[in-house]
Parts: sequence; structure tokens; C-alpha cells
Amino acid sequence: MAWELSVVHPNGHRLGRPKEVMTALSGALPDLQWVELPPLLEELKDQPDHPLHKVLPMWSAEQRRRAGLPRTVGSFEGEGFSLEVYGLEEDPVEDFYVDVHGDGDPTPTLMQLKTRTRWAIKELITDRFLDEPQLRERWAGFLERRRLAE
Repeated sequence: MAWELSVVHPNGHRLGRPKEVMTALSGALPDLQWVELPPLLEELKDQPDHPLHKVLPMWSAEQRRRAGLPRTVGSFEGEGFSLEVYGLEEDPVEDFYVDVHGDGDPTPTLMQLKTRTRWAIKELITDRFLDEPQLRERWAGFLERRRLAE
């Protein structure tokens, strides 16, 4: 179970072209590692029992188009936590996603990303912008919800 965040421009502007966004992210988090993955639809061809096959017929043309694009995923390993960065396929990039895994405190790293890029972080479940105290509070709440769900 991951804590799901999105990153957006604070004034609603586009973040830039995919390579520009990746460059900005690598500048903010120098240990961020990038990997190119095949399109989701291509990966699913080799997995006939994957549960997504049941819902593919219900996907819109836009969802199918996006699932047909190659994917670039960033990963960052912190002390007791990791970040997965994805959603950079569209050109221009309007927003992207960050999944947080583990038990360590990601707040300093997320604040570094936020400060160095001047972008805003939103929690997907609440659709709220998060500053440093809110990041800490919502992370603690997520850890508690995850603990209760186990």
C-alpha cells in the first residue's frame, strides 16, 4: 500500500515537456534513478491472467491511448522509504504522480522536491495541497491507516 501524491504547478500551469520535468526532478533529487518501461498494453499481452484484462473493454479511447505510450519511471531510495515517480508520458506534462513506500519519513525529501522545483504537492485521497506540517501530519495518518488495514 502506497501513499499516493501528485505534483502540479501551484498556479495551474503546465510543468513542461517530459524531458524538462525529468531534468528538474533529477536536479531536485540527484539520486533519482530513471528507467524506461514498455507501454502497459504491451506488458499485458504477456500476462493473459492479469486482472486488468477484465476492465480493458470498458476503457475509453483516451485511456487506451495513454496505456499504449512507453513509460518513464523514476525511483528514489531514502532512509526507510522509497519514492516512485510516474505519469510523465504526456507532452506537455500537466502533473505527475509520486507513490511513497516504507515507514521512514519522506517529508524532508518531498520538501526538497517541492522547494527546488517550486511545484506543489497534493495528496490524491484528499485532493489537498500539502505544506511541510501537513506532509508530516498526513504521512503519520497514512502510516496509522496502513497499520490498521494490515
